[in-house]
Amino acid sequence: QSMFKSKTLIGLGGFLLAVCLLPGVIIQIGNGSLTNQCLPVEPLVNYSYSQSIWTSSEIGCGGYISALAFQYIVTGNIFLPYTNDFSIYLGEVTRDRFHSITDWVPLDSLQLVFQGALQTEWFSSVLPGQGWLTLPLSTVYNYNGLGNLVIAVDENRQGNSNTGDDFY
Repeated sequence: QSMFKSKTLIGLGGFLLAVCLLPGVIIQIGNGSLTNQCLPVEPLVNYSYSQSIWTSSEIGCGGYISALAFQYIVTGNIFLPYTNDFSIYLGEVTRDRFHSITDWVPLDSLQLVFQGALQTEWFSSVLPGQGWLTLPLSTVYNYNGLGNLVIAVDENRQGNSNTGDDFY
């Protein structure tokens, strides 16, 4: 199983959009088109796992997180068959970065908020294509806004996608 872990997200550019429902507010974290970071998963490998940390100052407030959205580019027709078995965990920590490639946040300290197969209607464009993948969480996460948010994504499908498929 190939495993990937993000570096500290501060300074890496934007490739993730977190959607928080705070009385109807959507909060975008990050911007840009930085690719090849293996976040939230790496479609080119069998199995993929990542953790990322977003600081409370990047998010800007607390509230209920009911969905996460990631920008994607899909260039071929094999993306969904091989990259569609996701488990997503959220949690809060005081640290703002990972200090080494083995400095994971323990999975048992995070809350499982989504587990299942990706659905075509969650993609903002027809595949192949590019746009936003919005994952509705099966368990709404109550983010207090004080700690830094950890997002862990585990993709459990054997098989690889195309070299041009990526998230950013």
